[in-house]
Amino acid sequence: MNLAARLLTVVLCGALAGPPAAFAEEMLSLPDNFVPTPTAVAQSNAFALGAEISDPLLDGWQHEGFKILIDETGQYGPNYSSSLCIDRTRDPILRQTIRQAVLSFGKLQPKEQAVELTKFAHALFTKSGLSDDQLSDWDDSFGNQHRGERILIGQYIRLGKGVCEQQAVLLKVLADELGLKAKLLFGFDNHTGHVWNTISIAGKDLVFDPAQEILGTTAGDEPTHKTIRQLYGDEFETLSKLEAARRYVAGKNFPEAEAALKQLADLDRRKLGASHPVFAISLERIADLYRLEEQEAKAEPYLRKALQVYRSAWGENHQQVADALNQLANLERGLDKERNAERLYKQAIRIYERSLGKEDTAVADPLFNLAQLYFDAGQSERAKPLFQRALLIYESNKGSQHQDTIDARAKLDELTGHTASQALQ
Repeated sequence: MNLAARLLTVVLCGALAGPPAAFAEEMLSLPDNFVPTPTAVAQSNAFALGAEISDPLLDGWQHEGFKILIDETGQYGPNYSSSLCIDRTRDPILRQTIRQAVLSFGKLQPKEQAVELTKFAHALFTKSGLSDDQLSDWDDSFGNQHRGERILIGQYIRLGKGVCEQQAVLLKVLADELGLKAKLLFGFDNHTGHVWNTISIAGKDLVFDPAQEILGTTAGDEPTHKTIRQLYGDEFETLSKLEAARRYVAGKNFPEAEAALKQLADLDRRKLGASHPVFAISLERIADLYRLEEQEAKAEPYLRKALQVYRSAWGENHQQVADALNQLANLERGLDKERNAERLYKQAIRIYERSLGKEDTAVADPLFNLAQLYFDAGQSERAKPLFQRALLIYESNKGSQHQDTIDARAKLDELTGHTASQALQ
């Protein structure tokens, strides 16, 4: 994904019998050419910037994380994790789930409806029996495997796996369908993103949180449920500068974009703290802007600081630390600091293997990048097994026709030809 696209697209956490056999094989996702309506884009981006959603969720609504925006075509870009999407027209399992909820709970009183819908949403995404931590690890791995894809919520229902985001979003959809006055809210519990709901019952907003199995606590009585609006206080509206920064980048007005991004980073530091992962994301955006301007040396301290923040927030062995290591290694390679890059790639590989497993898709990215570093240095024998392993992981997880698989196979072919030509000399 090029840097302009990354900046233009600018961290989260059985009543139903099961899907019909006809749905068993297809991946439920929005097609690449799907373009949501402008109102769905606006609703998606408002939620990404922390606004609560009171209106019904629109078809075409998408979410990937805090301050991660879609463009007017509904795209995030391939380097982001998979996003969660709602589209009743294209999602037969969601339609079936709605019908089941209406049949099962449609005649109950509002408070009973809210309680039963919350239990229902929780049960659908915990059928696997995994613990909360295991579900979180699975969600990270699934997102890596499907980077850049827009996954419909029915896919998660079919798998019987989902974290707070999937559970709360489904509850919002079902509450909308049954006529309950529900809100979808987004905030942070310490460093962890969290999504939950409130539903108005007899004039009171009560907390209904499927993931934490909270069934109607008075809003305000859950101290860990701090919304983005509450966390940013009277400066909440400043978050809209992210949209402005995106427009500045599109118009190549880099000084204005730099000023907006630095203001947002300072806001995150003051409101969330200097060890919060959202602050690190803001630092990475500034680095991306400098890289877009081909000022890699100015980008380097921002990526190093972001890595330091991630380590402070998550510890040494977290996936996001590995992501930052891989990104910094790419920059170091561009600055002709090959030894630094090699060391950073190897660290990223070790962390991904520990946190996600040796065959996870994320492992293949630094493997491929390290192989390319060796290849560029004329060390074909060191590069070949790394390209081979990256290819096997990509092909196993993404299929033979995915662009990552095609690129890895092409590199192996290039390496083989390069090695053969060397042997002839």
